[in-house]
Amino acid sequence: SEFVKEIGIQQFLMKNLYWKEKGKLDWRMNLNVIVENIHEILKEIKIQNSTVESLFLRGEFSNYILEEDYTDILSSIPNAQIITIEKAGHWLHAENPLSFYEKVIDFIN
Repeated sequence: SEFVKEIGIQQFLMKNLYWKEKGKLDWRMNLNVIVENIHEILKEIKIQNSTVESLFLRGEFSNYILEEDYTDILSSIPNAQIITIEKAGHWLHAENPLSFYEKVIDFIN
């Protein structure tokens, strides 16, 4: 809580802890791989002229897909839908699971 203030993120991180031995916690996630490849996360995804029907879901409170990104997304993937899940941040599947489920099922159908 000293470094991460948001309760939801604290809970997510704590799910990745386990008791390695009595009195000693360790991480389930592979921190070495994350550290070695963190630079890959923000690399541009180069997709041009994909006609695949695609669904982009964004959380109302997330800054991962911004409205100014719509033009680039739709010019590269013209058959894309961009839908905002209300009352959700980045973890929309956990923060608003019902709306997430409904939007995905509607798209699949």
